[in-house]
Amino acid sequence: MQEERYDWVEVVSTFAGLESIYHFIRQKLMQKLIRQYSRKGWHLDIGCGTGLVLYCMPAHTVGLDINRWALEKAKIHAPKAQLILADADHLPFRRNVFSTITFFEVLEHMDNPRHVLRGIYRTLESSGVLLGSVPRESPFWKLRILSSTCPRNEPFHNLYRKHELRQIFNPSARLSCHFSVWLPNFFFTAEKTNIPRIDS
Repeated sequence: MQEERYDWVEVVSTFAGLESIYHFIRQKLMQKLIRQYSRKGWHLDIGCGTGLVLYCMPAHTVGLDINRWALEKAKIHAPKAQLILADADHLPFRRNVFSTITFFEVLEHMDNPRHVLRGIYRTLESSGVLLGSVPRESPFWKLRILSSTCPRNEPFHNLYRKHELRQIFNPSARLSCHFSVWLPNFFFTAEKTNIPRIDS
């Protein structure tokens, strides 16, 4: 599969088109969630890409991505972070190591999102928190192609309704969804104590 070559940090910093505004607002909301809900301890940013969120996170943060090109960019944008080339489907970490795990705009690319959530559950501390986002159904995704900075080789992703997102976690999970009229995304937070074990 061809690697996606799209530098979110560069697009935000240059404001080259409509896509820049989208990523800028998205970045600010992600930062707000991290400030409000993150825990002290080690952080993991799954699907860190070129470092749009990573460079704003604490120094003791691990960035993980499957895209080697993106990680090379992340080294420049987030030099204090520890970077790991790995697949979100197979997290190479022991149990209960991270206090905060972020995975913004990643779950929608997964063939088996419940499997990814099992790995996240395993690596989170008992009092840990999960912060993330997924694209929701919106006309934006059809109009986005009009932006000159929209990536042309972006991997296919699923669009979620709120109840579909809750079902992936487990209907009994206490999942807090955060919605912005400015963005075609669902942002969510969940503490490990509120995420039932996902066994299927």
